[in-house]
Amino acid sequence: MKWHFTLSKWAPFFMAGGMVLCPLWAAEAPEANPVLEIAAGGSTQKVTKAELQAILAPVEWTVYSPVYQRQMTYEGFWLEDIFSARHVSAAGTDIVFKCADGYGTSLSASEVGEHKWLVAFGEPQGWTPLPERNVLTLPGPWYVIGREASSYQETPWPYRVVAIEISGTDF
Repeated sequence: MKWHFTLSKWAPFFMAGGMVLCPLWAAEAPEANPVLEIAAGGSTQKVTKAELQAILAPVEWTVYSPVYQRQMTYEGFWLEDIFSARHVSAAGTDIVFKCADGYGTSLSASEVGEHKWLVAFGEPQGWTPLPERNVLTLPGPWYVIGREASSYQETPWPYRVVAIEISGTDF
């Protein structure tokens, strides 16, 4: 069963004997037009989902998710298409994904290309909360997923991505 939530800072919590309002989770509602920061060559540019949609056709991709342990469908843009549209070269560098919670992971430039990584901005029916969390956690604003489930073994898919940093590259 797939659950989709419309979130607010306070959510109703049902208990035996009635309904009580309490702060069940601290997740914020997903942004309708999330911003992605791209840092390269000492410069930083910010781009919104709407700006990317104006120049790139969004992709809908279905892949087995090792996180959810089932097929999942995501909407987003291929990583190399974002770089191309924003005039960013990642040749010979590391690509670091920075997440809202401070987590970061990286790919080498050789791992990018041929539509291997999708920078997802959502699912067709809204984000599905990540499983096995103490608090409700949505994967957005951006969730980087591999084209193949096997990619997760080498590079766990970073969620809540807010920035991409590319070393040694000029715009």
